[in-house]
Amino acid sequence: MKRTLLLLAITLVGYTNQAEARLGETVPQCIERYGPVVEKRPARIDKSDPESCVFSRAGISIIIEYRAGLAWNIRYRTIDLILAQVNELLKANMTEGGGWSGAYEVAGVQYRLSTDRRSVAAYDPGKRGDLGILEISSREFNKAWREIYGAKLNNVILEPAQKAGTKELKGF
Repeated sequence: MKRTLLLLAITLVGYTNQAEARLGETVPQCIERYGPVVEKRPARIDKSDPESCVFSRAGISIIIEYRAGLAWNIRYRTIDLILAQVNELLKANMTEGGGWSGAYEVAGVQYRLSTDRRSVAAYDPGKRGDLGILEISSREFNKAWREIYGAKLNNVILEPAQKAGTKELKGF
C-alpha cells in the first residue's frame, strides 16, 4: 500500500514537471511548452492584455494573463492539487539561484514570496475532491490587482457611508 502511494506521488510529480510555466514568457513560448491554446478568456483586470490563454497539460489547467505579451499571472488548477505538485511548480518558477519563502497561511491559503521579492505564490488546496489552485503572479500584477480591489472596496464601503452621512436624522 505504501509503495503504491509512493509510486502515485512520483508519477504525479513527473506529470507536474510537464506543466511548468514561467512568468515573463511570451505566448509563443507558452504554446511551445504546452501545445495549442485550448481557450481564450477575457483578462481579469484591465491592465492585462485583453485575453488570457488557457492551456491543458498533464491534467492541469494553466491560465495565463499577459501584459505587453509577457506572462505576469499564472494559475494552475486541478482536482486535488497536492503539495508535492505545488512544490515542483514552485521550483519550476524560481528565478535562477532564487527560491521561495516558507509558507504563511491565512484562512487555509498558503502564501510564499520569492527570494528576489518579485513574485508571490498563493496555494489554495481546496477541499478533498475539489479544485486546487496555485497562483503565481508578478509584483506588477499584484499592484494592479490591489488598485482595482481597493477601488471596489471604496465603492462598497466608503460611498454608502458618505451617502448615509448626508441623510438628515430627525430627532437627534
